[in-house]
Amino acid sequence: MRNYTENNALSEMEKVEKSINAFPDLEVFSVFSLNALKTLPSSIGKLKKLNQLNISFCRSFEELPAELADLKLLRSLSITSSQHKKLPKGLAALTNLRKLTLKGNLYSAKTGWEALCNLKGIESLELSHSIVKMKSELPKEIFGLHKLQFLYLDNNRLKKLPFEIGQLKELLLLDLGYNIFTEFPEELLFLPKLESLTINAEAINNVPFELFEIPSLKELKITGRNSLKYPLVTTIEKLFYASKSKHLQRDFINLILSVLKYPNLIEELELNELIQLLNCEIEQIVFRSLQRLENMLSSSFSAPNRDSIVLISGKTFENKAQLKSSLDKRGIKTASKFNDKITHVLLSPDMKTESFKYDGSLVFMTEKLLKDSLDFSSDQVSIFDDEEDEQSIEKIASLINSDSDSNNLIALNLLKAGFKEVLTSDLVFLYKKSGNNQIRKLCIDLLKKFGQLELALNLKRRLPLLGVEKEKNLNNNLAFYCSFKGVNPLRLLKLIYQKSKKGLHFGMMHLNSNDKKIFFDDIIKDGILDLSKTELEKLPADFGIFSTQIKTLNLSHNNFSEFPLAGLLSLKNLSELNFLNDEVWYYPDELSGIENLKKLQVKLSFESRASSKLLSALKSKGVKIILASK
Repeated sequence: MRNYTENNALSEMEKVEKSINAFPDLEVFSVFSLNALKTLPSSIGKLKKLNQLNISFCRSFEELPAELADLKLLRSLSITSSQHKKLPKGLAALTNLRKLTLKGNLYSAKTGWEALCNLKGIESLELSHSIVKMKSELPKEIFGLHKLQFLYLDNNRLKKLPFEIGQLKELLLLDLGYNIFTEFPEELLFLPKLESLTINAEAINNVPFELFEIPSLKELKITGRNSLKYPLVTTIEKLFYASKSKHLQRDFINLILSVLKYPNLIEELELNELIQLLNCEIEQIVFRSLQRLENMLSSSFSAPNRDSIVLISGKTFENKAQLKSSLDKRGIKTASKFNDKITHVLLSPDMKTESFKYDGSLVFMTEKLLKDSLDFSSDQVSIFDDEEDEQSIEKIASLINSDSDSNNLIALNLLKAGFKEVLTSDLVFLYKKSGNNQIRKLCIDLLKKFGQLELALNLKRRLPLLGVEKEKNLNNNLAFYCSFKGVNPLRLLKLIYQKSKKGLHFGMMHLNSNDKKIFFDDIIKDGILDLSKTELEKLPADFGIFSTQIKTLNLSHNNFSEFPLAGLLSLKNLSELNFLNDEVWYYPDELSGIENLKKLQVKLSFESRASSKLLSALKSKGVKIILASK
């Protein structure tokens, strides 16, 4: 394989011809970055063993020599990254081609696609990043390539497919990645042999029933993933592969998709449908189904007694051995497989509900109903009581926030007996700071058990709260976790700041005024507040809450593009201001209105960016100006 680049010593055509003559047995021939080259020399016909021809970054290339048609072994032609507007002349003569790659060009409806009509043997066609100008139209000549098995149409801003694509009955792979489909293209249903599909995330996030109707589809690739923007993508992908490996029935898949698309549908489902959903392995649906079942069953539930046999099958949210032990203490038998003597069935995820006989004689129950009926509280002493509730919470919080794994585990085990929502923030912090897998698992289990499933699922995401160098990154991660029910921004921020001295950006810009005052009261010492290097772009509208507290303020090395005049004028006792910021090009004359300002440290550029009026006013007030280069 030989590659050729521009060389002033020889003309581009002479270089190519010289190499053809020097290597007559080449099987792969590549030409790239020869921008003046318009065609190949006729001597290319000497390469009788040529199998693959690659032409890249050759913007002037416009014609393939007739001699190429005589090369019976030539199977692959690639013309890429050349911004061509037309197909090269002579392409139609290459009837032996099996693979044609035309990516990175500027094709349109005027390109002259007729050349493809002669290439009936093409099995692979790549038009990646080449037909953006066609605005979701595909060349109709493609649909006459009836032997086509691999078609690459990624990065073309496609938002729909023509129905004619269904004519490609032999298509095995279709790449539609990095396009802009907002709905899943139903035209794919007419591709009977399609095995591999790549498509953009938005099309999948819209819960496409059609995805599961493509008969031969085995592989799904999703581009442009964004868990915040497209939260359902990973769930649907997981369901897709489960449907293939476990041969899920179509009605069951449609039920799951319906609930994903319309979550409130769970409230309208019947008992058998809800029980069936426990097998779907999608935690959000499983948890909501259990909640709904609990409401449905609570009024008609019959507690197990010594004559009962309780079926505990599959995974449970609690430890299965613990549940069996509690039942054994009361003389109640348990079973792990279904038989005709079973009286009570504990509903739990992954319990193979297809083995149940719904004859009306079974008593269904959830873990909460079972625990309540057996008075599980007698096995564990609650750590909370009305009189000492607050003290108990703080004791557990101190154990959670300890650097000792043993203390952490003690706290988590105590919380199993009774959980207080105020400690949700502490659990989030513990999960993120701990390197102990047992502790992290217990945090997740507790949140699941007490109704914080969505937070539990998202806590596993790689969004750190400690060891984050940039304040803006920490700010985004904090904002994400504080959006969940039960997470108190002030409490979580205090824990993070105590550990890392980070989080001032979030505290200043995202806490409400009351929480902000509480948080910064502990930070402002002797009237000094250091907000340097916190990536601030402005001061918050409520900065005046520190009106009398702040005497010395450091705002250096931030991202201010304008001088934050309004916030600073609200500080009645401000006497010293450090403001070393490169991006501020103008200092307002009103800066002199900061009543008690005595010392101002700014960049050397201050003198050229402040008006003579401002400089004079500061001088007359006796403000000491310190000019710094760094």
